[in-house]
Amino acid sequence: METEGGFKVEVSSAFPGWWRYNVALMCGCYDAAGERIGFASAEDRIAEVGACMGQPPADYPAERRTVLRTMPCHRIELYLYVVPHTLPDGCEIADTRPFELRLRITRDGATLLSQKCPVNQWSGISRVLTVTA
Repeated sequence: METEGGFKVEVSSAFPGWWRYNVALMCGCYDAAGERIGFASAEDRIAEVGACMGQPPADYPAERRTVLRTMPCHRIELYLYVVPHTLPDGCEIADTRPFELRLRITRDGATLLSQKCPVNQWSGISRVLTVTA
């Protein structure tokens, strides 16, 4: 039987207001028979929801990236949540257009998924993805 490696999930954005969002990744890990064999999660919390921050925290990283790594498995079911803790400054639709989130999933050095997702500045995003190597 071939040994399978774990998956690596990366979420990032170049949006200047990216600091206003918390990221949560949760993932069920499944074997080739479809049985769940594990669970992995990662959270990147900048502030509590409703924090109403006027600027990013002093220690906010210039290249913020949220990464989740799983145990070796055949398939993952990924739950991605991007939740605003501070709402946009403006109220005009033209000033608060969706921004781009980058989602990348790899396993054993191979890119399985690389996509850009639009994120509503007011509500964030939630997605469920199933990825098989």
